[in-house]
Amino acid sequence: MTAVGEEIIDLGEGVFGILSQPPPDRRKSVGVIIFNSGILHRPGPFRMHVRLARRLAELGYATLRFDFPGVGDSLPRATRPPMQIVRDVLERAQQHTGCTRFVAGGICSAADLGWQLALEDERIAGVLMIDGLARHGRYHLLGRLMRAKRKSLGDWIDVVRRIVMRTKAPPTIETVENMRDWPAPGVERRELRRLLDRGTELFILFSGGTSYFLHPGQFYDTYGAVILAHATLNLPIGIWLMASFIREVPRELEEAARIDGCSALGLLWRVVVPIVMPGLAATGILVFIHSWNEFVVALNLTARHTATVPVAIAKYAQENETKYGEMAAGAVLSTLPALIVLFFAQRHIVRGLTAGAVK
Repeated sequence: MTAVGEEIIDLGEGVFGILSQPPPDRRKSVGVIIFNSGILHRPGPFRMHVRLARRLAELGYATLRFDFPGVGDSLPRATRPPMQIVRDVLERAQQHTGCTRFVAGGICSAADLGWQLALEDERIAGVLMIDGLARHGRYHLLGRLMRAKRKSLGDWIDVVRRIVMRTKAPPTIETVENMRDWPAPGVERRELRRLLDRGTELFILFSGGTSYFLHPGQFYDTYGAVILAHATLNLPIGIWLMASFIREVPRELEEAARIDGCSALGLLWRVVVPIVMPGLAATGILVFIHSWNEFVVALNLTARHTATVPVAIAKYAQENETKYGEMAAGAVLSTLPALIVLFFAQRHIVRGLTAGAVK
């Protein structure tokens, strides 16, 4: 890996940033400024920006990351207008890097800063916008209606409760200061045209919402946790079953294949795999059934949108009512995938399960 130099830059008013400098032989004329990125090397968004800045520096782009005053790791509050502070940061970045053009932006409010800076300063050649400026389109209402159809009675009760609590709670200073600074509806079209006519490049990405970004529950809204857990649980039995089939492969076949000039990968693919195919089928179906029917781990590692079939069926047993009909229908339907797999792989499965039973 190419060495990347880093230095702390005093941006004034008690605000500091970290500049990741590229190697001299790779330095490019374009620099990168990441707003509200955090200067502490922590997990989460801070570590993400650290890795991004260092990777960009390895590619030749000097990258400055810092927190806007009063945001993130930067404790002092801003005493000047935001755009004046951002322009001063741009001047400092140009002095330290020698770059004449920059890409600016970041996540959420940082994307807004990048957009505004690009409109006011032609040195901004590109804008990084993750969960930045957005407007409700024609499909927004349809999406909300489709989402509302999936809500249960309990979900609607939670919605009403949150709305009531939100209206009762007085607005705090923190809430007012965290409001997004977006242009009036319709103005963004003219601003976008200005940027495009000037040749400014835009990278725009929407994650689907920022309220859950890096929230502890985000991990449970994906399949990664249950996939990792099931792989860990099923790996021992899979290795134990396959070991017995691998040991049954005649050593003479391996030696003959090597004499014929077969490589290690070719030996595995052309000789071993066809012989142990029944064992692979038997092991695969057993592991699949165990993972498909597993309940306890999936119950603790999945959320409402990622629940497995057993967890989803169990949710019909509610506090005041047990929907036996729905549970029975779900149980019957849940057997279909296993039956389909068994139908197409039954020949290999029977051979695999009976292998070694008769000498």
